[in-house]
Amino acid sequence: MKLFSLLIVTFLTYQIVLPQPKNVYVSSGAGLGGNGAFNNPFKTINQGLSSALFGDTVHVMEGNYYENIKMVKGISLIGDGPDKCIINDSLPELKAADSCIIKGFTFNQTITCVGVSPEIIDNIIHTAVGYLPGIRIMSNSSPVVLKNYITGGEVGITLQSGCNPLIANNIISAALMGIQSSMHCKSQIINNVIIAAKGSVVNLMFSDSTIIENNILSGSPNDSVKGILVSNSTGVVISYNDFWNTIETSPDSSGNMSVDPLFINYDSFDYHYSSGSPCINAGNPNSIYNNRDGSRNDLGIYGGPYGSFDIITTGIKNKTENIRPKDFVLEQNYPNPFNPSTIIQYQLPASCKVMLKVCDILGREIATLVSEWQTVGIKTVTFNSKNLTSGIYFYTLSTGNFTITKKMMILK
Repeated sequence: MKLFSLLIVTFLTYQIVLPQPKNVYVSSGAGLGGNGAFNNPFKTINQGLSSALFGDTVHVMEGNYYENIKMVKGISLIGDGPDKCIINDSLPELKAADSCIIKGFTFNQTITCVGVSPEIIDNIIHTAVGYLPGIRIMSNSSPVVLKNYITGGEVGITLQSGCNPLIANNIISAALMGIQSSMHCKSQIINNVIIAAKGSVVNLMFSDSTIIENNILSGSPNDSVKGILVSNSTGVVISYNDFWNTIETSPDSSGNMSVDPLFINYDSFDYHYSSGSPCINAGNPNSIYNNRDGSRNDLGIYGGPYGSFDIITTGIKNKTENIRPKDFVLEQNYPNPFNPSTIIQYQLPASCKVMLKVCDILGREIATLVSEWQTVGIKTVTFNSKNLTSGIYFYTLSTGNFTITKKMMILK
């Protein structure tokens, strides 16, 4: 008994001091000897992630970063903004970790969630490989996907296998489908602008209890784009959406409309509404959906409780020339010379059929990197030369009326 009392007294006398969360800093312009302090940052993001502990935040300063990022559970990654922090990973996918925030970057790759539930906020996400989505959510993941611009792939976001995400206040632009959900996912899709050039804006298969409300769902005026396709799904709520340039709405829908939302400037990504827009105060009247000023929900990205949307007014406008280029452009690959991987970037001012091929110095075709219809924007492809010998090679971009070839060198 005396020993037990002594243990209690000792426990009460000495407090256990847990480590406090800290900030770790990274700058692409730093030297190799940094320690992660603000005035002596690490040079690479992976150095910052490796030195951080659960609950810490890695702050990434303005710059271009060329590395394969390895996310860590419980460690958040915050950039200076999507117009300032550019991630050029040679891998087509960034695997997200659990219990963290990913915020403030432009990613030229897919973000994949497998059994994890991060917060993905205020990013610009360009799919590096056309057949991959901008964000892929799988295996009981429940991430928050908030205020991102997602573009470049055939599908904007894919959902599979029991996921339960919140997808709110994003711009999602894709060639075939904005969002594809299957295999018993239960999503909340609220206050987005979702654009599909072909196919359907949203496709639900075996996706019970999904909520789709207060969105602008847009197709192409020159193609037969369907609004929402629902199959083998029960308890789906589809209400208070604007189906614009689509050939049909959806079954059992209520409070929906099919009108021009009167954006201020659709081509310049300004999705504020002009005076008199029918989408102002047209969302679900339930107060839980109210705008931040307490008024009834506006449809689209600026409406609802998350409607303060800096990424659209800063990140995208600052990158408009990259996202909607004026000319066809094929950039020089980087790095060059390279071994084994290099990044090839090109710009499309219009949606078109794209061919990107690699040939050797004798003109023999080595690889076809892209052969598909792609939407407007800046595209990024990774070429791996692991089975090739050193030497000079050529890569050619063809889009029908435009063809250009550039030279690159493998040095092993």
